[in-house]
Amino acid sequence: MKDKVLRMLMESDGFVSGERISEELGVSRNSVWKYVNKLRSEGYVITSVTKKGYRIDKSRPVYSASGIAQALDTKLIGRKVVYFDELDSTNAQAKLQSDMPDGTIFVAGTQTAGRGRLGRAWTSGEDGVWFSVLLKPDIAPADAPLITLVAGLSVCEAIGCGSMIKWPNDIVLGGRKVCGILTEMTTEITSVNYIVCGIGVNLNTESFPTELENTAVSVYMHTGRKTDKTEFLSCAVGKFDDNYNQFLEGGFESLRDRYKAMCATIGKQVKIIDRSGEYVGTALDVTNAGDLTVKCGNE
Repeated sequence: MKDKVLRMLMESDGFVSGERISEELGVSRNSVWKYVNKLRSEGYVITSVTKKGYRIDKSRPVYSASGIAQALDTKLIGRKVVYFDELDSTNAQAKLQSDMPDGTIFVAGTQTAGRGRLGRAWTSGEDGVWFSVLLKPDIAPADAPLITLVAGLSVCEAIGCGSMIKWPNDIVLGGRKVCGILTEMTTEITSVNYIVCGIGVNLNTESFPTELENTAVSVYMHTGRKTDKTEFLSCAVGKFDDNYNQFLEGGFESLRDRYKAMCATIGKQVKIIDRSGEYVGTALDVTNAGDLTVKCGNE
């Protein structure tokens, strides 16, 4: 209900009377007052004037559960938003709350223990966008890693600016990493219990530590423009929702051409490491199963 009050205030160009909110939402005037105060506690600047009602200051965007929910219009992903000003890890929180509905997103203003692949630390300050998506698809466990590719395509489309996908789980701008994706899952032998897809985007970061300045970049550093976090998150989640639903209906094959067009790995030299040793070859393709086809030597 609080989100509905926020939507009414955001859609109005002036004051909205408490009486009108009460009548349209079917709640008491006292309840309206309580919802307005909850929004104020989240950081929204709302003016109240006797006989006029409430007016929200739209010039001050607020990164919050209500603000994010109000900005989203999706079929599944993001229908439920769980927000924390500060959190150790959105992936860890999503796993702790895996009983939440399918498509719930967990968002953090900052992360204190963000992780990448192989347990690597991920710098997660307030200038970035850090979120995890809880998914419960009816797919085979062997197909679960494809969710990483679906997420990568979605975030790359949201970033734009010439960003590319470094197979399987990084987004790069000008050859430097701007986004990382970490997908974790719990499965049975033949079914998926849940998948948690964690996404971290360097959005408005102005600089990185010396040890990262040659390998990391932010959207701001690349474009010179700051981006509203709520606006970017709603765009990324919206594209993920569209692509995920297409994936469920038509498999990765239905997204493959778009993915390949944005895959920076194709045509590049890659190193393959397996139990038999290390091999160097050229990436040729991404298959319908999401695998990378590599040509080694004259094979």
